[in-house]
Amino acid sequence: MHQSLTIDFTREDEVEKLFPSKPLLSSRDASLNGIHLEYYQHTANEVPEHAPKQHLILINTQVSDLAQYEQTLDDRWQWDPLREGHVVVVPAEVRNRACWHTEHGYILLSLDPTIFMLRAVEWINSDKFDLIPHFASPDPLLHELGLALKKETESGNLNGQFYFDSLTAALMAHLLSHYTAQKGQLYQNAGSLSRQKIRQVIDYIHDHLSQDLSLAELAKIVHVSPNYFATLFKETTGVPPHRYIIQCKIDRAKKLLRDREKSLSEIAHDLGFSHQSHLTYHFKRLVGVTPKTFQRKQ
Repeated sequence: MHQSLTIDFTREDEVEKLFPSKPLLSSRDASLNGIHLEYYQHTANEVPEHAPKQHLILINTQVSDLAQYEQTLDDRWQWDPLREGHVVVVPAEVRNRACWHTEHGYILLSLDPTIFMLRAVEWINSDKFDLIPHFASPDPLLHELGLALKKETESGNLNGQFYFDSLTAALMAHLLSHYTAQKGQLYQNAGSLSRQKIRQVIDYIHDHLSQDLSLAELAKIVHVSPNYFATLFKETTGVPPHRYIIQCKIDRAKKLLRDREKSLSEIAHDLGFSHQSHLTYHFKRLVGVTPKTFQRKQ
């Protein structure tokens, strides 16, 4: 009996057994939350049969009008036209192979099955949360989330860890709601965040602006799931949590610039920005001028 390759998509040497070229973009060295992102552009190619150790989400982003995509998932076979925005879902350990005849670009997300299971237990009102295979079909939300994750990876996490967490939480929630064996209802606590709870969160944010805060960290304060916390926070404050955090950091930066006691690089470090350029980008976007121009005018 033919034995499929078993591929660990977190290991570059194993992925090279499948694809004719290396990814143009990879988060392998900095991936978080159990998700790795890679972006490929391939000419016509045939991917041999293999079984991934991770859950795979393939999001097609650049496809020619004549593109055809042949795929086998376990013992099922399908050959269909391929379009931009079509998404393929391959659960861990599912035998699959693929073949295409024109050049196309795609985002490949690999999800750690253990972390996915932990999120499922936390979020979904069901005891059946195994991913089920899906041939290429349109999914506008996964397409949008994939493009946002790609852009964030290209920028070196310009918007911070919290934004990345928010994107991955939305991705996980969508997969659990639409791609599991029993499409369960995600847990949602009734009501919204009380004044006391939102004050706790806001105080925590202001006390920890020097850190790259995570979504799970803030959700834990009010005892809700990360994905639901993001929804509750926006309903309560009117803005997504990652935008609120960035605004708080910029407000603090303005004060520090007025004080003239620290350099711009020191301010960026003290506010949890991984690069001074990230502070400059967000400052100009929100204030309208660069930090140096702002400081000169004070």
